[in-house]
Amino acid sequence: AALASLANTAEVARRRSENSAVRGQLTRGLEALGLQPVGPAVANFVYVELDVDGRTAFERMLQKGVIVRPMAAFGAEKAIRISVGLEQESAACLKALGSVLEDLRAESRGGA
Repeated sequence: AALASLANTAEVARRRSENSAVRGQLTRGLEALGLQPVGPAVANFVYVELDVDGRTAFERMLQKGVIVRPMAAFGAEKAIRISVGLEQESAACLKALGSVLEDLRAESRGGA
């Protein structure tokens, strides 16, 4: 089925276009949160360095029902990788990440 789907060039083009659009939305949303994604990204994920611990951010995101990948195993303690999904999934991810970053930043300042 996977090989047959690759033969449908119109569908492959549509999915690539959708992935590109949502990846752009995700990148702009990260920038609005004061982050600088590494890029330009061309795959189905965005890599971004945080100003907080990536593993802790991952765990807090998981509690909000959003899965990102911490990059500590690759030597990047403060980075996460976010997969590009549907537009509404990216919006939910950005909302959750904004909340998590706000909480973690406040905790690091001795608040909350």
